[in-house]
Amino acid sequence: MWDFGDGGTSTQGNPSHDYTTAGNGSYTVTLTATNDCGADVLTFVVDINCLVSIGDALDNQLKLFPNPSRGKFKLETQLNGEEPVMVTITDVHGKTVYRHDFGQLAGKFSEFINLEAESKGVYFVKFDVGGKQTVRKVVLQ
Repeated sequence: MWDFGDGGTSTQGNPSHDYTTAGNGSYTVTLTATNDCGADVLTFVVDINCLVSIGDALDNQLKLFPNPSRGKFKLETQLNGEEPVMVTITDVHGKTVYRHDFGQLAGKFSEFINLEAESKGVYFVKFDVGGKQTVRKVVLQ
């Protein structure tokens, strides 16, 4: 059973959860696994640092595939005008595992990302275009 620290819970094996309270915050996430031999509990803190702009044109146009992935995936979108592009990828603990400043770009953005050296699990891809940000979850298998 997952407890996301904001009142939300899930019994799914690989759930997704949105923190809907505005602003920054820290949430204690707890996973409790139980069987005939007993229970095991894993707890960690998720820090939300105001990643915004969900629902705008950038969020709607950004494609990330394949997902789940074996470590290599592609990001694609269409950029409106010339803008600075930055991609940052973090693990579930907030550790940055990839960061690349692509500089000023215009037109079609299409880039392969290689995280084969990283552990299996859930990662968050922050795509920043001219200060507007959107985040996608990618699962490495």
